[in-house]
Amino acid sequence: MLYGEKLHKEISKLVDDIENGAKSRPDLIGQAGTIIRNIEIIDATESEHGVSVRVSDNVGEVYWTDLQDVELD
Repeated sequence: MLYGEKLHKEISKLVDDIENGAKSRPDLIGQAGTIIRNIEIIDATESEHGVSVRVSDNVGEVYWTDLQDVELD
């Protein structure tokens, strides 16, 4: 379920697409790739399952991920 800032972002994207005549690109659906972002670790925990880190990225998202998924400088 979308709410708050995420809902606002989705609605803003939809309005922007309508205003700019964006067309659907079904040929891209299902494609895999990689997104590279700069992150800052803002919290970390360790359990029997490994180390989890909470990160803030350069596009304003904050989320938890496994330390093994992060390449530190």
